[in-house]
Amino acid sequence: MIAAALVHDQKDEYSICIAILSRAMEKLSQAKGLYFEMDLDEIKKVVTNS
Repeated sequence: MIAAALVHDQKDEYSICIAILSRAMEKLSQAKGLYFEMDLDEIKKVVTNS
C-alpha cells in the first residue's frame, strides 16, 4: 500500500496518496519489529516523519 501511495504522489495525486498512506498506517498500527527482514518500526517512522 505504501508503494501504491508513492506512485500516486509521483502523479501529483496527493489526496489519494494521503488516503492510501492512512489506510496503510492503520494496517501497520499493531505491527512492530521485523517482518521478513523489513523493519516495520522504521517504515512507520519514515511514513509518519517522526
